[in-house]
Parts: sequence; C-alpha cells; structure tokens
Amino acid sequence: MSFPVTGVLLVVVGVYFLFFAPRWLYPATVFLIPFSAMAVVNIGWGGGEKGIAAWIFMGTLWMVRTSISERAFWRHPGWWLTRRARIELLALLACGFISLLVPAVLNGTAWVQYFRITSNETIPLRLDAGRITQTGYFAFGVVFVIFVAVENCDPKRLLQSVRSYTASAIFASLWAFFQLGCILTGHAYPAYLFNNSMGTSAQLYDQELASLGLRRVSSVGVEPSQFAFSLLLAFVILLVAIGLRRPILSRRRDVAALLLVTAALLISTA
Repeated sequence: MSFPVTGVLLVVVGVYFLFFAPRWLYPATVFLIPFSAMAVVNIGWGGGEKGIAAWIFMGTLWMVRTSISERAFWRHPGWWLTRRARIELLALLACGFISLLVPAVLNGTAWVQYFRITSNETIPLRLDAGRITQTGYFAFGVVFVIFVAVENCDPKRLLQSVRSYTASAIFASLWAFFQLGCILTGHAYPAYLFNNSMGTSAQLYDQELASLGLRRVSSVGVEPSQFAFSLLLAFVILLVAIGLRRPILSRRRDVAALLLVTAALLISTA
C-alpha cells in the first residue's frame, strides 16, 4: 500500500470536509471526476496494484455523510422523483452480479481473449480477483449515479454541479497544455501530482507508449481517450449554455472556456 503525495493531501482535506465542512464534499467530488489517473492510495491486489481514484474516495465520503445526515436521504424530494430510474439501475446492477455466475460455473473450461488489446493471447475464463474488482467498481458507479440523480433534482444543486465540472474541465485543459509543453521542451512531466495511479489501465497505457517511443497528452486522465471523454461532456455543457444564453460562469468566460476545452480536445488526439 502506498500513498502518493497528493493522495495524503486529499485524505486530510476529505476528512476535514466530512466533519467540519460537509457542504464541500459534493462539489469536490464532481470536480475530481475527470481526474481518473489520480489515486488517493495504491493497493496491492490480484498480483498487481489497484489505485483508489480520488473522486471515488471523495464520493464515498459524500455518500456516507449524506446517508447519516439529520435529514434522511430517502425523504429528499428527488428520491421520489427518481424512483423509476432507481429501480431500473438496481435491476442493471443485479444483472451485473448475476453475470459473475458465468465464470464461476465455467471455471476455466472456456477460453476468452485477454483484455489487453495489443495481445492475441487467450486465457481461461475464471472468477478471479480482477472480475470481482471490476464488478465492485460497477456497483459503486450505480450507487453513485443514484445519489447524484437525487441530489440534482434541485435546480440550484444542478447548477452547482455544472459549475464544478466546468471548473474541473478548465483546469484539466490547462494542465494538458502544460503536459504538451513538457513533451515539446523535453522537461520532466510531474506525473506524481495527478498521474500517480498504479492501476492496470494507467500502467498499460504508459507501457504501450514507451514501447512505441511515443508520448501523448492525457492530462489528468488515465489515457487520452478517457481525458477526451471527460472534456467532451464539458464541451456539450458549455455549447448548450452559450446557445441558450444561460451562462454557467458568465457569457465571456463560457466562450473562453469552450475555446480552451476545444483546443485541449485537439491536442489530446483522441
């Protein structure tokens, strides 16, 4: 188990928010969503390492705090407004757990393609630590979506969510240009700040590029396509806000943010 420098800082900030400033837990969680390459802690798991993403850590604190607040979460108006969607999401989650029966029953009697795209290797299908971990991430995501949906039934809260995510996209875009500058000038990129996850996705991406002698801009994402995916959401939000003349920050700042995000999408080449 290892704690990156920024991971230690996030733990301290998260615990402070939990006990003394709970209202900051949600916007901090939304802000950290694009930071998929940023880990709070890296833990040995299944013969390798798994990075606990910063947004998962902060999101867990937010959901725990929300669940134990004086006003019960299920009494929130959004809880009833999202009832149908919640049932459908829980049904999807149930299907995810049921799917684990396939590798459990087959237990190595069937062979599947190895998850690494560049590999032609096939491996026996078994219920291993990796499949359990991925299902756990899926379960967390479903629960997180339910909490976020309930929270954003309040228009003011929705606007706060959009502003937090937009601010995150602006920072990630600026950091992408900083990374590009490091690549072009040959300076060492401080990956220990926001690209410190030892998870499989982040490590395989770095290894593949190193083997090809290439370097690409991924900013705070585990790889360029994940970074671009995060920015595309902000791109659509800003485009709609400008088109409908409903500013998120202000009209001029929204336009500037849209141009910055667009430029960052281009240099990511994803």
